[in-house]
Amino acid sequence: MPAPRQYPLELCELAVRTYRTAEAKPVIRRMAEELGVHHEALRGWIRQAQADAGERDGLLTTEKKEELPPPLCFPRSCKRTAGLRARHDCSPLSNG
Repeated sequence: MPAPRQYPLELCELAVRTYRTAEAKPVIRRMAEELGVHHEALRGWIRQAQADAGERDGLLTTEKKEELPPPLCFPRSCKRTAGLRARHDCSPLSNG
């Protein structure tokens, strides 16, 4: 299950559309500040839009991400999953 959205989807779409249609590409940090979002959030939205449009290699498209099975390893901070973690071989570097 994905994490809850911190920013409305409409804001993400507006930000990406504004960035992509700008003739002179704006500075992401400044644009994010004007929109009231974190610059890394904006950078991630732009990168994901580029992957979805086939313009960027090395990232899964949104569609492919939704097809992935849920992870087998669980965050170490979650006490409810302690028993599940014990049943799986989770290395210290895996998802938690």
